[in-house]
This record gives sequence, C-alpha cells and structure tokens, in this order.
Amino acid sequence: MKTIKQIADEIGVSKQAIRNQIANLGLQSSLRKNANQFVIDENQEKLIIQSFNKKTQSENANQSQSKVQTENKETQTTLHFTLRILEQEIDFLKNQIVAKDRQLEYEREHSREQSKRLADLAEQLAELNRNNQILLGSEQTRNNQTSQSFLDDGGEATEIDNSIKNQGFFSKLFKKNKRII
Repeated sequence: MKTIKQIADEIGVSKQAIRNQIANLGLQSSLRKNANQFVIDENQEKLIIQSFNKKTQSENANQSQSKVQTENKETQTTLHFTLRILEQEIDFLKNQIVAKDRQLEYEREHSREQSKRLADLAEQLAELNRNNQILLGSEQTRNNQTSQSFLDDGGEATEIDNSIKNQGFFSKLFKKNKRII
C-alpha cells in the first residue's frame, strides 16, 4: 500500500495530478485513510499508473502527429519556395533563348548580306579580268600592226619594238606611240 505522494513521486507527476486521476477513475470512495493520508492498494495503483500511461501515450501520439504535420507544412512551404525559384529560373532561361534566337537571326542575315557582297565583288573581279584580257589582246594586235608597218617602212622596226617592250603596261595603254620616221 502506497500513499498519493509515493505514487506521484514514482510516476513523476504532482500529488494534485494523482488526486485528479483518482477522481476521474471514480476511486475516491474506495480509498482508505491511514492517519491523515490516503492509502492506495495495489489494484488502485495499477489503475492509476495505467491511466497515466495511456494519457502519456495519447499525448505522445498527439505530439508526434503535430510534429509530423508541422514538418509536412515546412516541407510544403520549402517545396513551394523552391518551385517558385525554379519557375523564375525557367522564365529567365526562356527569355535568354528568345534573345539568342534574335541574335542568331541577325547574324544569319548579316552573313547573307556579306555573302551577297562577296558574290558581287567576285563578279566585278571577273569582269575586270575579262576587260584586262580584251585590252591586252587589243594592245598586242596594235603592237603587231605597228611592227608590221615599220617593217614595211624600213629597218627601224627593231628600235621601236625595243622601245615598246621597255614601256610599262599602263604607259602602253594610255600614251601614244611615237613613230620614228
């Protein structure tokens, strides 16, 4: 047989908690009084201890359920925050892709223009080469005619041929031949 204080110390609760539990279980009337203290028999003690254990277990279950709910809320909050950051990053990357596409299109257009300019320049160069060939051919024909006319006039053709050979291309093209007669 134990007193209320002994059971309270054993369980780790206050004497008032034990008294409240005794009242909840309806054991108040079956308690014995020894001097100024209530004495609790073994069966009553087991009932009181079991009720505290159940109460502790339900409190633990509630606490762990509450803890799980809190953790779930924290996890959801973290996930929402992470999701928002990822959505912002995706939007940023999409904008960068659009900008890069614009740059690529600009570069393609610029490349097309440069290719067109190169083709035009190549065409102009080919035309200049054809004109050069024509001019060279006409110059040779004129030189041959001049040489022939000098041969007909006498032996002075060699001097004129030598003087023509010593002249540069453009001087032959743009200067008049001086005939020695």
